[in-house]
Amino acid sequence: APQTTKASETTTKTPQTTEAIGVDSSLPAPFGLVASSPVNNQITVVWGYGTINSYNVYVDDTRVAKKVGCGSYKFKNIVAGTHTVSVATYKDGKESAKVSVTVTVNGLTEIATTAPAEKPTYSEAIPETRADLKANEDRMYFQMNNKTKGQYSDDQVYWCILGKNPKTHELCYVDTNGNLIPVSLSMNTVKKGDRMCANICNTLAQKDYVYMPDIESGRMYLSYGSPVYVTINQGADGNMGFAGPDLNNASDPNADVLFEFIEFTITNKEYWGNTSRVDFYSFPMATRLIGEGGWNNFPGDADVYDKTVGDLGTRAEMFAAFKNEVPAAFQTLLTDKRIMAPCKLTFNEGKQYSNYFDNYINKFWSKYSTQDLVFSCDAGTFRGRVHGDTMVFTKDGVGGTYTIYKPTTQDVLEGKGNMARGNSTELVIEAQLCAAFNRGVATEPENYDNESAYYKNSNSNFYSGFFHNHSFDRLAYGFCYDDVNDHSTLLHYTNPTGLIIDLKW
Repeated sequence: APQTTKASETTTKTPQTTEAIGVDSSLPAPFGLVASSPVNNQITVVWGYGTINSYNVYVDDTRVAKKVGCGSYKFKNIVAGTHTVSVATYKDGKESAKVSVTVTVNGLTEIATTAPAEKPTYSEAIPETRADLKANEDRMYFQMNNKTKGQYSDDQVYWCILGKNPKTHELCYVDTNGNLIPVSLSMNTVKKGDRMCANICNTLAQKDYVYMPDIESGRMYLSYGSPVYVTINQGADGNMGFAGPDLNNASDPNADVLFEFIEFTITNKEYWGNTSRVDFYSFPMATRLIGEGGWNNFPGDADVYDKTVGDLGTRAEMFAAFKNEVPAAFQTLLTDKRIMAPCKLTFNEGKQYSNYFDNYINKFWSKYSTQDLVFSCDAGTFRGRVHGDTMVFTKDGVGGTYTIYKPTTQDVLEGKGNMARGNSTELVIEAQLCAAFNRGVATEPENYDNESAYYKNSNSNFYSGFFHNHSFDRLAYGFCYDDVNDHSTLLHYTNPTGLIIDLKW
């Protein structure tokens, strides 16, 4: 039965007034709408990708998201009861007919409103906006600030952006004017070692901002001293691709280049993106996403958005702290150029610490051969029991079983192999377990969503833990499933003004 106690620590805002929007019957209605409530006082909504990837979402006729792309959205602070979720395709101020489903939400029947928590203060400066860059109705900007304190001049700081045109799905690069330029083999005009590479990079001296088009699977490379060397190639199917940096290859043209990257997608100006420590750390960066008049997954929330993620400390301070703070095994990840992720160096197969997680995995496997592992996440409540080299799960309220296979150390650290196989539900379970192993709470399901318990166990990924300890709001992408329990550097907003990037030293 729904609870009746008020929530004293939840935060909500007054829902936005929904203006009247005309209906255009010629617009295709959304399809495949599914709404569920795996977590109390929360609704998860997904639907199919249509030809017009722009949608409005409603809960009980109150619009909770505007002009969002197809995706999975969580709407929190929903009171217990039965609610109607509706989605309509949106174009040029008009909507299609709405598609609706009902969903039952458990939890609190009243949700108290409290003042938002004050932002923490840092000795680090928050990336600053520029007065000459203005909000654009159709495009957000990327602004790059040289904060290397004279180590590199603007003509020594490089950037390039690659991604797919969302209309044609062609691989393109973004020029300084924000145009999507289809790539071609003829762009490989720069020689580095035995490789011919594309001439698609710019320096901050040439342009230190760009108004961004919509783009799929975008990647922005940022580098000091030289450009990032990327080679355009063509597959057997005729489609264009590119070979980016491969630091596992000693002869890669980027082996001696200091670079970082940002991964992102922009759809109808809606931004999803993150910085990453999944592979390595070269130099400190901070990214700040700002905007007004949009939504960030919560009903009536985020009419103003301003969030900064990234590294705290100078490069020298980070290297020194890593050496002083992590166990001896992880100190082997330090190189002159970078701090490498575990499996990119001494934790990979056949390397010194290739069996790092094996004992912990065996302990987990033994414990849950005689008792059930029970945990809950956005996808529901799962119950698992070990049988030989497999672990068989059921999901509360759903028939059938889901099978997980015993992972290796590399599977855990990289989220691959037995931590990345099976159907969509099995992948969800594997993501939860992979995150729990890396965070050192695999045998403590009560702590799967308890940040204060992470990285306390001697069996933990202390590379990842280090970057959480040295980041804004303790958010970092230290391994591939670090977004479990919203612990990553993901920035998302439906109407961003800009992304401000501080490139530091």
